[in-house]
Amino acid sequence: NGFTLGNNGGGNNSGSTYVAWAWKAGGAASSNTDGTITSSVSANAAYGFSVVTYTGNTSAGATVGHGLSSDPKFILVKCRNAAEPWVAFHTSTGNTVGMRLTAAAADSGYNWWNSTTPSSTVFTIGNTGAVNNANTYVAYVWSEVVGFSKFGSYTGNGSADGPFVFTGFRPRWVMIKNYSSSGNLWTILDSFRTTGTNGKNRLYANDSYHEDSSIDVSFNATDFSLLTSNGDVNGSGKSYIYWAIA
Repeated sequence: NGFTLGNNGGGNNSGSTYVAWAWKAGGAASSNTDGTITSSVSANAAYGFSVVTYTGNTSAGATVGHGLSSDPKFILVKCRNAAEPWVAFHTSTGNTVGMRLTAAAADSGYNWWNSTTPSSTVFTIGNTGAVNNANTYVAYVWSEVVGFSKFGSYTGNGSADGPFVFTGFRPRWVMIKNYSSSGNLWTILDSFRTTGTNGKNRLYANDSYHEDSSIDVSFNATDFSLLTSNGDVNGSGKSYIYWAIA
């Protein structure tokens, strides 16, 4: 029913304030042989989340079982025993590109997903070091659950009266990334750290900077709306992916 902290300043510095976002998987991992690579999977299909570990085989087109009952919409992969970047798949950018967990734009120069869209049982990987070398990997995999989670994209208008993004529920947490140009951060907003229905205190998945209130997003009954022209979430003509949780 929770987790325990040591005394390391990264998570438990005296007097500092912290936030944690937690997703419940499926308990102890079990072997999964749905893919050409045998994986270990802890899956919670009801809420669309699984934790997957596997060892790469350097073969382009290898598949990895994820344990969910529907197609993944967002995947984060990290090599565990070599210096490789985090790599993300998002349903809106497709299977020919990937995104590093950095300020860079989406990148089609690497065969991360072998130009293959994830299925209800497996995701496909190329033979690049970030996803499939002779190393060990962990993947965090999310599918979409109606009324609970939504993955999509929108185009910014560069105005303080920004676009409304339909989700079908009132978001509690949103992560946004400009994927069409470089220099923008993975921005996280939630309605817990800000009074009311707005998310103003942003943090960054790819940066150590503390939260600031330079972005204003309204969490509405069926959507979220951008109330800022900040380029991290609403640059004019820029393309964005998002991930929203109710």
